[in-house]
Amino acid sequence: MEKAEQSSFCKLSFQLPLDSFLLDIHFSSNKKRIGILGASGSGKSMCLKSIAGIVTPKQGEILLGDSCLFSSSKKINLPPQKRRIGYLFQSYALFPHLTVWENIAIAMQGKENKESRSERIFDLLRKMELSGLEKRFPGELSGGQQQRVALARIFANEPKMILLDEPSMGLSPIYVNEIFSLIQMIHDSGVTVLLVEQNANKALMIADRAYVLETGVISLEGEAKALLADPKVREAYLSE
Repeated sequence: MEKAEQSSFCKLSFQLPLDSFLLDIHFSSNKKRIGILGASGSGKSMCLKSIAGIVTPKQGEILLGDSCLFSSSKKINLPPQKRRIGYLFQSYALFPHLTVWENIAIAMQGKENKESRSERIFDLLRKMELSGLEKRFPGELSGGQQQRVALARIFANEPKMILLDEPSMGLSPIYVNEIFSLIQMIHDSGVTVLLVEQNANKALMIADRAYVLETGVISLEGEAKALLADPKVREAYLSE
């Protein structure tokens, strides 16, 4: 992937009422790989959905680089398609009736001529190690291959940030290692990555900065390597 030419500055400051608690997020970072850890139900996925524009916070602001994605005070709420945010869902959200090629191409409709679209899709297939699979349907692919198709579709839309929601969930160990190699590749492309992951050990090994979320609020934050060595984090999230 070519290096992205945008600021990696990310500022989140918003509140979102959930069923049993208030998701109250406040942090800013200029790191390219940001990890969010926490137990199931702590609000991690809802945080990503707020950034992506799938749900609307009650108040606050969400900034990415020099772009304001949401501001309750300024009455700004960019629709998801204008945020340039790539969201890798846990289910991958591929269209089952479309081929690999068509799933990727759908993200590029109206953006390039047919020839340049084809060149870009072939390039994405090669970089995602999907060459030769372009005529297959999602149901004919392994979980790891489906995930790479979903990532290729995200890259086709040239995002400023990619949100990864539990990317290792349900994958065999060999594919878990593969997805974290892909996260490294995303980082090398210059795109900011916000990673929500229950595999805390893997997440902290690859993230630059990390935040621990408990019942809607950030309870711990710091450089990922420091959190990896933190006894409280190790006891809560890294115990065997």
